[in-house]
Amino acid sequence: MNAIFLPSILGVFALADWYAVARRRQRLEWLCKPAVMAVLIAIALRLHPDSAAERRWFVAALVLSLAGDVALMLDKFEVGLGSFLLAHLAYIAGFLALGAALPRFLGAALVLAFVGWAVGGTVLRAVGRSPLRVPVGLYMAAISVMAACALGTGRWLAALGALLFY
Repeated sequence: MNAIFLPSILGVFALADWYAVARRRQRLEWLCKPAVMAVLIAIALRLHPDSAAERRWFVAALVLSLAGDVALMLDKFEVGLGSFLLAHLAYIAGFLALGAALPRFLGAALVLAFVGWAVGGTVLRAVGRSPLRVPVGLYMAAISVMAACALGTGRWLAALGALLFY
């Protein structure tokens, strides 16, 4: 399979998903959203990272993200949030396996702590005293650590992807 095939399929599904969301075409979204993640998993399986541990962690993170997407589509918010929390923990392990440098990680964590405090405070105020307050807070902390770990690797593509997601 040539190197452009899977990324092209990914692009088609992603564009179709965006279209489906914009036009409120739920059936198309329910097809395309999981398909995007399935193609990302296929791409991750074909990559040759520096170690097999990295690949396992990143594939696990993508599988957990797919589970989270499906849970949200089925209106299972708590299950989706839990899946995404576990996905970010797997991404953290993957970035640590890539070799996140402590000084870069700490610098990024300091900057992201301010961003997390500003944005996270707003989110937590909106959640109020809901039972979801602690799980949402844990998720926000995990995604912040994930982004800091990605920045800590010094790999611009990992950093860009994590920051765009963040």
